[in-house]
Amino acid sequence: MSLNPQESIDILNLARSMEIVAIGQYMQHHYALDNLMFPTFAKAVKKIAISEMRHAEMLSERIRELGGIPIVAPAQNVDTNQEPMVVFATDADLERDTVFKYNEYIQKLSEIDHVSAQLLKKIIVEEEGHSQYFQDVVDHLTQLGPHYLAVQAGGTFDKTDYEKFIIG
Repeated sequence: MSLNPQESIDILNLARSMEIVAIGQYMQHHYALDNLMFPTFAKAVKKIAISEMRHAEMLSERIRELGGIPIVAPAQNVDTNQEPMVVFATDADLERDTVFKYNEYIQKLSEIDHVSAQLLKKIIVEEEGHSQYFQDVVDHLTQLGPHYLAVQAGGTFDKTDYEKFIIG
């Protein structure tokens, strides 16, 4: 039971709007990565998008339990960049921001609605895993550059190719 159902609904709808951004952005990035012939990346990003869909549905159910109407509008515009480094950096930023905001929401909800606070605590664990995946990919891309991309695309990339890439 919430001490302030409307405040709980408002907070949960803010969280839901962030999930909707993640769904759209990750599916867009999934399509881009698939088109660029990075099937491993595309599959992983799609899997994360599906996880975000589940989060949005969980939030919707709680909002409805409280007597509210789940919103369908995204919190911000979806990034449509197709360059792998930008894709993963943008997604890592989105997940870090989500974790930061969810921690704020959990604090507020802990005072008025323990059930909703527990729901966000459950979701934030997965969000932190998503954040770590995206950051790991960014780190690999930064450290290994085109070699990492070649391997992800199923190709090979030897030292002479790398030297040509770096030296020109």
